[in-house]
Amino acid sequence: MISNFDCRTFNLVTFGIRIFMMSKEKTVTRTRMNPQERVDDILSHAATLVISEGVTAVTMDRVRLLANVSRSLLYNYFKDTNEILISLLKQERRQFRDKQEEAVSKARNFEDMIRLTIRTTLQYYLDNGELIFRLTNEPTIANAVLQTDEEIAWRDDVDSYYAKQFVERYQIPEDVALTAFQILEGLAESAGMRAMGRLGEDGLDFLEEMIYTANMASLRAIGRKYGEGSGTQVMDNEWLEEAQSIISNLSTAIDKNKDKR
Repeated sequence: MISNFDCRTFNLVTFGIRIFMMSKEKTVTRTRMNPQERVDDILSHAATLVISEGVTAVTMDRVRLLANVSRSLLYNYFKDTNEILISLLKQERRQFRDKQEEAVSKARNFEDMIRLTIRTTLQYYLDNGELIFRLTNEPTIANAVLQTDEEIAWRDDVDSYYAKQFVERYQIPEDVALTAFQILEGLAESAGMRAMGRLGEDGLDFLEEMIYTANMASLRAIGRKYGEGSGTQVMDNEWLEEAQSIISNLSTAIDKNKDKR
């Protein structure tokens, strides 16, 4: 039979062990952040989960632990994982828009605009392709972002801007210019999503030159077929010189790519 003294002794020893173990635990301190910094930090940890394990790996508990925030603080910013993922894709789209607008603002001429647009798109997908691919492959997430008024308005503005440049350059009807841009834009985005993952950083220059060559050749062909007036004549007169330059650049890019292999 265990005496009261033995019980008290056991309890004291147990209590002492617990205090000792607690003293050995690493103290975790939270970094003070303003609300926007906290949101960005939470989304950054969510992005890490999406890239490494997929969308289904993102749970409130896992994000909370990675971001080192309390449950109540996390729910203060996001009501559920869906809202986290939607916010993450919105953030990525805003960053992509900013990069594209910055690239266009630096263009010195039409050719430079095309090249910088391609380069920015490829670089963005090289850096963020896996995250974008996984998020946009979730219909609920993709539709909640890509079908918003903000996104549609931005896409309309981009389409109109480039279509106007095509009209002025090649003297083609606006509807033809708009269709041409949407097709050529899709080429860069598709290459960014698919080929960049295979080629990696070393293939960036090569792929840029490939897409630029395809775009310029396509625009020339569209201009000759649908162009009107003197624009077509100017285009025909300049074609040989520019075609030679494009072929030379492409050949150089192919040679560099072979050397890297």
